[in-house]
Amino acid sequence: MVWWAVTAVVALAALLPLWKYLEYYPFLIANIAAIIAFITFTRKIFLFQHSLLGNQQIIKMVLMVLCIPIFFYFINQVNAFQTVMDEQGVDALLGPEQEIGKLSLARYARTEFVFFAVGSVIATVVFFFRMMISIWRYRNRGTV
Repeated sequence: MVWWAVTAVVALAALLPLWKYLEYYPFLIANIAAIIAFITFTRKIFLFQHSLLGNQQIIKMVLMVLCIPIFFYFINQVNAFQTVMDEQGVDALLGPEQEIGKLSLARYARTEFVFFAVGSVIATVVFFFRMMISIWRYRNRGTV
């Protein structure tokens, strides 16, 4: 529960400026999902063996399978975000009226989304291979 609280605090801290100053942010759900996935997968990469699910091979296989659609979801979101930013620019985030303060907020929104989304993609790939190694080690325990 502590880690979920830490995840919620990080998500709130990262997205508070966007909620506060932008009327409409089209990538809010994807951004929240990226923050949750990034923190959770990064934590599980290092601490999965110490969790209650550390010896559950079926759950590890299910998590490996779930990594594939999660990977493609975040790749698709990064692509959609980059397409919107390339075609519409900061107008997609700020609307037609642009102030100097809001331009720095748009730069923050872009940097923050790209950081967490790309971090989620990388963490998903590493988590997939970490589960594969964990299953392999469990299956081949004592064969050396």
